[in-house]
Amino acid sequence: MYSASAPADDAGIAVLAAGVRTWLQMRGGNGEGAGLVTYLLASDARARLSNGVEENMLILEVEERGTELIVVLRDKGEPVTAPPQGILPLLDQAIATSADARTDGEGNVTEVRFALPGHHELFDPEAVAEGEDDDLSSEAVTIRALVPEDSAALTRTIYRCYGWSYPAQDLYFPERIAASIRNGSRIGEVAVTESGEVAAHWGAVYLSPTVVETGGTVTDPRFRRRGLAKQLGDRLLDRIMEAGVVGRLREPVLTHPATQQIALNDGASIVGAYLHYAHPLQQVGITDGVEAERISLSVAYGPLQPLQPATVWVPQPYENLAQMVLGQSNWPREFGTASRGLQIPDLTVSAVNYDSGNRLGIIDV
Repeated sequence: MYSASAPADDAGIAVLAAGVRTWLQMRGGNGEGAGLVTYLLASDARARLSNGVEENMLILEVEERGTELIVVLRDKGEPVTAPPQGILPLLDQAIATSADARTDGEGNVTEVRFALPGHHELFDPEAVAEGEDDDLSSEAVTIRALVPEDSAALTRTIYRCYGWSYPAQDLYFPERIAASIRNGSRIGEVAVTESGEVAAHWGAVYLSPTVVETGGTVTDPRFRRRGLAKQLGDRLLDRIMEAGVVGRLREPVLTHPATQQIALNDGASIVGAYLHYAHPLQQVGITDGVEAERISLSVAYGPLQPLQPATVWVPQPYENLAQMVLGQSNWPREFGTASRGLQIPDLTVSAVNYDSGNRLGIIDV
């Protein structure tokens, strides 16, 4: 972790930008691009510190986390509403991967992420054969936990089964997989052959210390009809429950009902959807040709620990939808009766995020 603070003036902004530029250059990355982004962040903060704000200081934090360099700038100026406009073209040029702007109750927080060198390199599929027509194999496999050394083999299996159509794009970058396993944000179970090839995989990514998103489920066509997926899923479930995880999230695509049914069979409830979430894609064996529209995802959540009874209050326009969701689950929830009149909370926290990969903007309040 690298941190620094400086006045919001020309000299202070130059020092902060130089620090980020040097940090990324030392790791072989695009330091000039990171420095430019930091300069734009700090200049935007200075513009919002122009109305007599008491603390005319900027606080910079830089952290290397897994596959990314994360730059966070904090200020106490006028509330931030979105990342600076000048950063968006830099996201589209892949100089940075995402930008997030929010308030946290103490001030403004603007966060930009950069891919570290090596973690933007796709694997080479030249030696990998796609296809569903291979004969079933009787080769023995060993079932065990996923380790960083499995990353390239997992990517090859994903490509063999789905070509370039798999929605979880990080699985096409072996170094990203390895880094996320090492930093503990990704776990998984695999069935591997004696030569180290991944015959099947089921994984989970931590969204918080107590909630994971499970998925990345794949079985090489040559190793199907053995029940490998179920064995891996059961082992993974045991692991996350032993780790104290209280719930798991899944995001089955709307064009693949089987994945939704798997979640429902495991006791999950469909709690929402991301509409037009990501770029159109072709799902091998599911859709015929490239979809004309951006893909949409359902959101399924399943509790792994008993939920305590609670009362929920939902705005009237959404109450019917919420009742339908809860009515299909075994969650001990009751709906409270909202009082008349507008109730404004003491503190509202907002965040604006732009994802260059999916060309997606999200506003959370």
